[in-house]
Amino acid sequence: MSQRQRLITWTLALVVIIGCLAVLNLSTGSMAIGWSALVKLLSGQGSATDTLVLLNFRLPRIVLAIIVGWALASSSAGPWH
Repeated sequence: MSQRQRLITWTLALVVIIGCLAVLNLSTGSMAIGWSALVKLLSGQGSATDTLVLLNFRLPRIVLAIIVGWALASSSAGPWH
């Protein structure tokens, strides 16, 4: 396996892991949202309270965590240092 193929494989694996952890993070917190309620929310049929918690608190936190993690990783990692 070439170095480029390894890089692509690791990148895809990490993206899948981050996606799974993000979905898991959506359902955890001080106000527990079950998997069935989470599926209803993602399809647009959830309650107003669950939608508020998901869209205004949890989803922005997850997106910000991914962006900050990417920025920290790209700022100091790489073969050019």
